[in-house]
Amino acid sequence: METIRLGQIALSFHRASAAYVSNILYHYGYKVSVKEAPHEAAFELLKNNEIDLLVSAWLPGSHGKYLASFEEDVIKLGTIYSPYCIWGVPEYMDASIINGVDDLRKPEITSIIDKNIFCINPGAGISRFSLEIIQQYKLNELGYTLTHLTEDEYFAYIEKSLEQKKQFVIPFWHPQFLHYKYQFRELKEPIGLLRSKDEATLLLRKDSLSKFDHQTVAMLKNIYLGNEQISALDYLLHIKKMNIGQALLYIKQNQS
Repeated sequence: METIRLGQIALSFHRASAAYVSNILYHYGYKVSVKEAPHEAAFELLKNNEIDLLVSAWLPGSHGKYLASFEEDVIKLGTIYSPYCIWGVPEYMDASIINGVDDLRKPEITSIIDKNIFCINPGAGISRFSLEIIQQYKLNELGYTLTHLTEDEYFAYIEKSLEQKKQFVIPFWHPQFLHYKYQFRELKEPIGLLRSKDEATLLLRKDSLSKFDHQTVAMLKNIYLGNEQISALDYLLHIKKMNIGQALLYIKQNQS
């Protein structure tokens, strides 16, 4: 029985995607060995032949620069979902005065909003893009700052702030488990610093292709769940503590 060395990026929704792919590989008779690392480090694992398969690369925007130096060494398989980054605010914030990033400059917003904007680790696309936004929209001149938190700290901050009805801006992305629980309003960002939609693509080292049979490769080339299902999987696996089988059954039953 062939063992597939699967790499996953160290965030909950990437773990959810990896669990889904691992489940497919188990179904086709493979063993799976999982190795986790932050964004850029996960690509280094793939580059250095420490993993066979990476779940998954957000291409071309968020992760393209991490792949560029060894792109010829990999095969791009299927797209699992279509991620994209946003700056958002809680639904309860007044839509008549805040609908776009430019509105964060308004006196009626600067007087009430938390200007310390929290984000995840610096290697994430949303973190890099958010720093650009603060600079390009000159929000730093008004006292806005960007602070990086661990994944657990970041989500705890968001949920606590929502419970307290706090006025705050959220550098965020689709898919993610909080979209399964809460409603957020996406802010317009006309300069385009958040980039467009990416494709969450499975990357396979070319020299690992021989580990896979044709049927499995065909399945992995046609894999697709979509943003809503990944958000649901993320919630069921990491909040409800289901295993992948239970989570997939729950989703199937609630779609019918």
